[in-house]
Amino acid sequence: MDGFLPFKPSGPTFALAVGTTAAPAATLLGSGLSGDVTFRLYNSGSAGAADAAIAFGPTSAAASNGAVFPIVGGPPTNSILIKGGDTRGLTLNGNFIFMAGIGLGSTTVFATPGFGIV
Repeated sequence: MDGFLPFKPSGPTFALAVGTTAAPAATLLGSGLSGDVTFRLYNSGSAGAADAAIAFGPTSAAASNGAVFPIVGGPPTNSILIKGGDTRGLTLNGNFIFMAGIGLGSTTVFATPGFGIV
């Protein structure tokens, strides 16, 4: 059971460049993986200055709906907020498309597919 094992990468790390001028292109992560896949998401921006809204979905249209910042009234069901300098784990079933948005400045969010606990 992978839920109790430390995180083990199972694919290449992708960089999502996030800026305020234009939404980044949708990025397919976990291609070729099946079952529950954990994505380790790391926001390389400065703490308190580069919070990013990371959205995901089975299509780029679904992902783009949550890739907006600031998040008013709480995040959409297909979006999570990652503060600058933080790492988050997100477990999804199969291949997903990711997009991101930021309030001010820019940052890079690194996403690594794998299995286990982040």
